[in-house]
Amino acid sequence: IKNSDKVGLILFSDHIEKVVPPKKGKTHVLRLIRELYTTKPTGRGTSIASALSYINRLLDRKAIVVLASDFQDDNFDKQLKITNQKHDLVSIIVNDEHEETLPNLGIIPLRDSESNQEIL
Repeated sequence: IKNSDKVGLILFSDHIEKVVPPKKGKTHVLRLIRELYTTKPTGRGTSIASALSYINRLLDRKAIVVLASDFQDDNFDKQLKITNQKHDLVSIIVNDEHEETLPNLGIIPLRDSESNQEIL
């Protein structure tokens, strides 16, 4: 951004949710931040492979690709390798500590945010 590089955004779930084409400038960066905060996913799962495949078709020149995900997905190794060969890939693992260690509240129903299945 400081070097006046173009920055874009692709938000995904089990499909591409939103695409903001690359542009320069502070106003555009503020738009990207707003999209990150306000976009509500419609999908129920995660498909890293389809997101990376989309990026590989979309970008014809080498770019810095930042992939931020919890990586709770399967079968994306091939697309990850292709993306890493074509671009400079930076992967960021996003975790929520509360997903791994729940407070001791007794037996409570939980709902899977991706499948909408209730679990006891």
